[in-house]
Amino acid sequence: GGERSSPCPLLHGVLQGSVFSLLLFNIYMKPLGEIICHHGLRYHQYADDTQLYVSACGELSVAVPSLSQCLEAVRGWMGSNGLKLNPCKTEWLWVWGSLAQGELPSLALDGVALP
Repeated sequence: GGERSSPCPLLHGVLQGSVFSLLLFNIYMKPLGEIICHHGLRYHQYADDTQLYVSACGELSVAVPSLSQCLEAVRGWMGSNGLKLNPCKTEWLWVWGSLAQGELPSLALDGVALP
């Protein structure tokens, strides 16, 4: 019922259930979009999920390192803000054209190969 928990200071993140939660969450996450754009990638955010997009146009030698560097920068930002980018829950999709040749590249985050 009517009992309340003891107050606890919120050091990171956004208070849930507040009228301002969505606005504050968007303000809180704004630097993430700036980091992604700085690496030349496009992105889409929905709630707490973020999708990154990079177009290779056959330039795997540029696309994969760009994506890897961006993910490391995102991981660093998240860590400094009390969050964790979990490599076990991070996936990537490689769309391979019919004219592309060679092997599919691999991608790792914090030493963990991404599925």
